[in-house]
Amino acid sequence: MVPLNVLLTADEVAYHLNDADAVALVVWEGFLPQAVKAAAHAESLKHLIVARGPESAVAVPRGRTT
Repeated sequence: MVPLNVLLTADEVAYHLNDADAVALVVWEGFLPQAVKAAAHAESLKHLIVARGPESAVAVPRGRTT
């Protein structure tokens, strides 16, 4: 498990994901845009899991888990 700061850019998140050989990323819905960009550059990442609030209107990208 690698905790990440929500103030990191997508490139910085991708760097940490690649460095850790991460296979899953669990993100808060407010961080989703950066997470999607980072996931596209994380070679070992297989799962992007989005934590949404009960009344969330955030659309989760196709093939991703909520």
